[in-house]
Amino acid sequence: SKLAQMHAPKRGESQNLVCPITHALYQDPVVTLAGNTYERSAVLAFWERVGQLRDPLTNATLQSDQLITNWDKKREVEEYLSTCRAADDAIGGRSGGPQCSPPLQQPVHEPQRLSQ
Repeated sequence: SKLAQMHAPKRGESQNLVCPITHALYQDPVVTLAGNTYERSAVLAFWERVGQLRDPLTNATLQSDQLITNWDKKREVEEYLSTCRAADDAIGGRSGGPQCSPPLQQPVHEPQRLSQ
């Protein structure tokens, strides 16, 4: 999707800040009961597409659609973007420093929890 391309990881971007489904920087990282982190809208869309509560990486059946905000991951992304922008400012916006992603956008729709 166009949104995913806008937030595709840039050179020098840590892969642990990228959702394994969208391959884009996390905006709203959540943890499933299996312990893996995904972008909230991406895991909800995955569940809707497959029609089952399964962990996208392990394919393990999940007992609940509970998603817990991964505040540590969210802070890591914010810190990365802050550091990256500071480096860009220090070199006058010229390329050669870390490559930042564009400002993060809000999700187009508010995800809803699946009923069981």
